[in-house]
Amino acid sequence: MRFPATLATLFLTTSLAAQDIPQPVRLGTDGAYPPYSFLNPDDGLDGFEVELASVLCTEIELDCTWVRLPWEDLISALQGSEIDAIMSGMGPNPERAEVIAFSTPYHGSGSAAWLVRSGDSLRPGARVAALKGSLQEGHAMAEGFDVLGTDTIEAAGDAVADGTVDAAIGMTKLMVERAESSNSTLEVTRARITFEGGVRIGFRPGEDALLDAFNAGLEEIGRSGKLADLTDKWFPPATNN
Repeated sequence: MRFPATLATLFLTTSLAAQDIPQPVRLGTDGAYPPYSFLNPDDGLDGFEVELASVLCTEIELDCTWVRLPWEDLISALQGSEIDAIMSGMGPNPERAEVIAFSTPYHGSGSAAWLVRSGDSLRPGARVAALKGSLQEGHAMAEGFDVLGTDTIEAAGDAVADGTVDAAIGMTKLMVERAESSNSTLEVTRARITFEGGVRIGFRPGEDALLDAFNAGLEEIGRSGKLADLTDKWFPPATNN
C-alpha cells in the first residue's frame, strides 16, 4: 500500500516513537456502557471500543491491555499512572480538559434521550437518573433536574421502572432498547439532545508520543474505512447515535 509522502512520513515517525513508549499500554474502561464496552457471557470485555482498540493498537504496532475500573475511578487512575489511557465512552468537558489530553474523536457527537414511564411527561425539577460522570448527567444537572447518579446505565433505567426517579437520560440507542423491552411500561421522548466534541481517548498531559501515536492510528483507520466499518457494526445507521 502506498501513502502520500506526508502520511508516510507521519507513520514512519510514529513507528519510531512507538519504540520509546512503555508497553503494554494499559487502557482503562469501566466495561459497563454498551455498546462501547460491556462484559459478554464469558465475562470477557466486548463492544465497539474493545474491537476498535484491537484494530488501532495493531495499526500503530503497540501492545495494549485492558484494565477494568469503576467509572468514577478512571481519571484518578490515569493521574496516578495506574493506567495509560482512558477509552470508556468519554467525551471532553471543561473540567476534564483541565487534567486530560484528548485524542481526536473516534465516534461522533452523539445524542441522548429521556426515558419515562408510559404516559408520563418530563416536568421541571424532576428526579432524574443518569450514569455517574457522563455527559448526560452533566446535561441533566445543568438543566436544573434533581439528579441521581448511577453506577451503570441499566441501573438508571431500573430506577425509572421502579418509581425511584421520574426519568432517566442516556444514549439514545440504549434508551430506545430499554423502552422496547419494557412491555410498553416505559417510553422514550423524542426531544433528543446533541453533545458536541465526540467520544475520545484520554491521556495524561505531556504524554505526547502516546497521544501522537494514537492520533496517527485513528487517522489511518479512518482513511482506510476500518473505523467506519466498526461504527456501522456497533451503531447501525438507523440508530447511529
